[in-house]
Amino acid sequence: ASGETQRRQRAVGELDDKIKAVARKYPYVTIYDFASGISWQGHIISLGAHADYEPVTANDTAKMERAFGGNTWTPKAVWVMFSDGSVYIGSTHSMPHEVYHIKDNNFNGHSCIHFPRTQEQVAAIGPYATKHQETIDAAWAKTQQMK
Repeated sequence: ASGETQRRQRAVGELDDKIKAVARKYPYVTIYDFASGISWQGHIISLGAHADYEPVTANDTAKMERAFGGNTWTPKAVWVMFSDGSVYIGSTHSMPHEVYHIKDNNFNGHSCIHFPRTQEQVAAIGPYATKHQETIDAAWAKTQQMK
C-alpha cells in the first residue's frame, strides 16, 4: 500500500478506537439527521464493525421514523453527538432488528450506526457496509462544500 493509503488506514483506525472509547464512556447519544433537521436520542448497546443502538423513548422512535419516512434499511448520514461534546459523522437506518433491551420505545429491535472506515475495512465487512460508507463519504463531501 502507498504511504498515503497507510496514513489513511492508520488515521481511520485511530478514529475507530477513539469513537469506541467515547461510546463506552458515554453510550447515550443525540443522533441528528442534518437532511431533515430532526434529532433523537439513542443508547449504544454494543460496538463492533458498527454500533448497535436503540431509540431511548417512544418519542425518539417517532422522531427517527419521521426523519426516515418510516422503517427502512436505506442509510442516512447523521451527526452523532456524545455527552462529552464530541461529534462524529455516521450513517444509520431505521429498521428494527434482532436484540433489544428497551421494551417501551415502540422499536422492537435495534438499529445500527456506521462510522467512517477505510475501503479495505468496508470490503472485508461486506456490501451493506459499502452502502453506509458511500453515504458517509457523500455527506462528508457535502459538508466540505459548506465552508
